[in-house]
Amino acid sequence: MFYATCCHRDVMSYLRVGPPLFLVVEGVNVSAAAPDINKLCSVAGCNQDSLSVRVSEAALSPASTYIASPAASWVDDFLSWINPSLPKCCRLNPDDSPQLGPPGSRCPPPDQPPCSTNASLCAACQSCLSELPVGGRPHAAQVSKFLPWFLESVPSEGCAKGGAGAYNSALQKDNNDPTGIAGLSQGMITASAFRTYHTALNRQHDFIAALSAARSFTEQASRNLGIRVYPYSVFHIFFEQYLNTRRDAALLVGLPLLAIFSICWLFTSSLWGSVILLVMLLSLMIQLAGAMYMAGIEVNAVSLVNLAMALGIAVEFCAHILHSFCVSHGSRVARAKAALVKMGAPVTSGITLTKFAGVVVLAFARTQIFEVYYFRLYLALVILGAAHGLVLLPVVLSRIGPPSWSDRKVAASPTSMELEPSRSLGVQGEQTIAREDAAGRLPAVAATGMAATAAALTSGSGQQQIID
Repeated sequence: MFYATCCHRDVMSYLRVGPPLFLVVEGVNVSAAAPDINKLCSVAGCNQDSLSVRVSEAALSPASTYIASPAASWVDDFLSWINPSLPKCCRLNPDDSPQLGPPGSRCPPPDQPPCSTNASLCAACQSCLSELPVGGRPHAAQVSKFLPWFLESVPSEGCAKGGAGAYNSALQKDNNDPTGIAGLSQGMITASAFRTYHTALNRQHDFIAALSAARSFTEQASRNLGIRVYPYSVFHIFFEQYLNTRRDAALLVGLPLLAIFSICWLFTSSLWGSVILLVMLLSLMIQLAGAMYMAGIEVNAVSLVNLAMALGIAVEFCAHILHSFCVSHGSRVARAKAALVKMGAPVTSGITLTKFAGVVVLAFARTQIFEVYYFRLYLALVILGAAHGLVLLPVVLSRIGPPSWSDRKVAASPTSMELEPSRSLGVQGEQTIAREDAAGRLPAVAATGMAATAAALTSGSGQQQIID
């Protein structure tokens, strides 16, 4: 494993050949009346802003386009191969021959067998086209017949424009099509690719920037040419996730935060307490992001999923302290102390230490993904979660904590014990309670208790008189 890692590191550092980039074009109309061929080629008669010309211009600015070389265009080589000015390339046999086949069969170049071994056998072979059609482009029927020949033609000294090897996989194949090329019998090539190369990509940033630049290039080419073009390279599927990292991070962190806030508000009916919990979690996630940067943890699909899981774990460090604070009595400072006394030990032993013990074993993992993306991230979560739940949150609650739930209920409505004496006491009892309360010598709860006692005694003496 160590030697493989060193090998990959050296390849990424010193290799100067970038990965191949394929520009895939869909729906190319090969009819001479259609302008699609001229939109793709770069030989004489092609458009000044064709796809091949655009790739060649992009290769002049490799620092921004990440394209290292002009594209290998099957269209250019096919137009040159079929041109009568190269009579040794596209040739057909007008006679019936056991070696070459029936009349109209493909005849190889003179320096390839069987012509190279028996010159008289290919003496009658002639060029596929005596002259180019009007406009310099072959008709759809000619393309349907000669394009498969071009893909079978092996390059040689006599004809270096053969397509075998270079363009075997450049066009989409279809065994159900008589030509063997998808859509060619109907005058439409379903899909074809133009191959070029990226510049040397040695860092993750280079791969992401190269993918983004390739997509921008093909999107602009599609709009201007009116043909759908899209890029493909072997690394695109692995680095596509990085193009929307910010949006994915906002969704994976923002939506759980919103759900936690809503559930806390629903079950506690305390907007104040829910906001404090939300602020604590936001602070923890921001500091966890900073810890990821310091620990060298890249932001990717694995780390984003771990962040979403870490957010759910972080709730445990804060929610228990907040709940204990809300159900306690007294001032904010007293309730903060009571919350720490009641829930400090459970949070420390039941959450912090147990998770720490479970995370430490990952430090000895031989697989780097577990050591980097799990051990480092969750270790930072345990430390920061304990600091927020046991240190920062009690301080915040002691200063701006929400009111106690019991105090809020008492302030909202009088209890039945407070209402009952007014109906059971006589006029004299009510006047006595009013004088005592006005004098400020008895609190409201004591006055209520005395009134209830007086009512019970009065009722008892009345019953005794009736019995007597």
